[in-house]
Amino acid sequence: MEFMVRPGVEDDIQALFSLSRDELGYDCPLPIFSQNLHERLQNDSDRIFVAVAKECVVGYILVSSRVSMPCTVAP
Repeated sequence: MEFMVRPGVEDDIQALFSLSRDELGYDCPLPIFSQNLHERLQNDSDRIFVAVAKECVVGYILVSSRVSMPCTVAP
């Protein structure tokens, strides 16, 4: 199967929800999933890329860049 990868957009939310529910087994209500993705699409530290084949979203990846706290061990 040939596909292309492009940045995710708001119009992809329903397709991403369906993929997450049907293929990955995520049990999250659509309104919560939609809000979460909407926030990530607006966030500069997150990127969503979708794979599209024959004009259909067939996969996605979420990339998140977060500053993590250093791990310290108490003496």
